[in-house]
Amino acid sequence: MNHMKYFRLLGVLLFIYIIQATGLENILNQIRNINLIYIIPIILLFIPLFFIKALRWKLLTETYNITDSLTNYIKGIMIGNSIGTFTPGRLGDFTRALELKKTSKLALNHSIITIIADRIEDIIILIIMAIFGTLFFAYRFGNSEITINLFFVSITILFIMLISITKKNIVKKILKPFFNKLIPEKHKDKIRINFHEFYAFFNKLSNKKITLLKTLILTLSSWIIIFFQTYLMSQGLNINISYIMILSIMPLVVLIEIIPISISGIGTRDVLMIYLLSFILIAPESAVLLSLGILFINYLGTVPGFILLMFNNLKINKDIIKT
Repeated sequence: MNHMKYFRLLGVLLFIYIIQATGLENILNQIRNINLIYIIPIILLFIPLFFIKALRWKLLTETYNITDSLTNYIKGIMIGNSIGTFTPGRLGDFTRALELKKTSKLALNHSIITIIADRIEDIIILIIMAIFGTLFFAYRFGNSEITINLFFVSITILFIMLISITKKNIVKKILKPFFNKLIPEKHKDKIRINFHEFYAFFNKLSNKKITLLKTLILTLSSWIIIFFQTYLMSQGLNINISYIMILSIMPLVVLIEIIPISISGIGTRDVLMIYLLSFILIAPESAVLLSLGILFINYLGTVPGFILLMFNNLKINKDIIKT
């Protein structure tokens, strides 16, 4: 565990190096020219964003024939987003299961399964958007080796994910040796039960095709809003980039952020932004500035959740681990 902490510090060290390499003074000069009026629509877009995410989660929990008021789902989304933003891989997002447990009859492990499904839909939609993004890059800038590699990597990951959630027996055979050797005997029964319940949930969801389609459409809608926030930030920072280009590069950037190797994507996001934006001749300092703008948006979105945490006095305990 300590090794992982040190490993995550690499993201911060990488960020410090990037700031030194691009020049802090250059970044500060561009910050002075920011148009703050764009912050207003960015903030307002959190309203439909939280609503859409809450509605998707509500639809997923209805697979268990248990639901709650949309207000409680919105509260859970806000709280999970606040804690998740400051944890590697946004793992803190799972704490919203505790909020839902307080107001509904949904078992904690079932709530966590719906959040996993929520995350899987996010990743699937992001990968599909990334595939179209690489095709756009190939059309706009030619079939470079990196573009071709990203395309096939995205296709491969999407295929593996679809196999993982639809082919229970294949996954069981692959995981069985690791399960037998690495999992302590006292935890095996609980993990075995949750494994079967995970696939039981996806079987139910796959049979509710309208619900599945709705959740996927809501997932796509949420990312379109998020990426439009990024576009507004780029305009506020006077960075000349189109919304189509934002839609092309940001899925790849977010997928890198999800990997739990840094906190809030610091360092890793900056490197990828510098590389991808170099195709449209955006200076490194501008790419870093936009990356910082994205970080600002992410932190801005945590404010409602932390306000709720102060009023609700939610305690993050060991229930998630026990489940």
